[in-house]
Amino acid sequence: MFRPPAVQTVSQWADKNRYLVSESSAEPGIWRTDRAPYQREIMDSFTQPGVWQIVIMASAQVGKSEIELNMMGCAIDNDPGPMLYIQPTDKVGDIFDPDGMTLALIYSNGMHAPTGNYTISPSGPLKEMDDHVTISYTEAGKTVSVDISINVISAHVFGVVWDYSNPNTALT
Repeated sequence: MFRPPAVQTVSQWADKNRYLVSESSAEPGIWRTDRAPYQREIMDSFTQPGVWQIVIMASAQVGKSEIELNMMGCAIDNDPGPMLYIQPTDKVGDIFDPDGMTLALIYSNGMHAPTGNYTISPSGPLKEMDDHVTISYTEAGKTVSVDISINVISAHVFGVVWDYSNPNTALT
């Protein structure tokens, strides 16, 4: 439970832990950075010492959201801490939409597998007073629940820049 953060790049984490589901990917299954190698340097800059801001100028549909999800997943898995996720418009962030989210189960024998058999509460729009989201999973009659602390902030954003003062712990 109390272990130092893993020393790995975002692309290494994604290649080992990220699963793509058929609902949101033309190629479901384990993530392979080699399918879009231009994303590697962007992702890996997130874990590089001395890098405090990442700015990407790119066309539509080239994997920017997937890069961002990999950065967040790596931070959550290796060194959990406060994280701020800002959407480009106030409408995008109105509803916490778990569609496309996959829960990865890691068993004591080292096996891991994605599952869609989980619940998230609260469902629907998050309110500023909400301070956590609970993810619950049931298998063989046993239910496991995890509370994830959140801050819901009302904001009007006209652009997005990732800027973090402590690598792996904050994304704004």
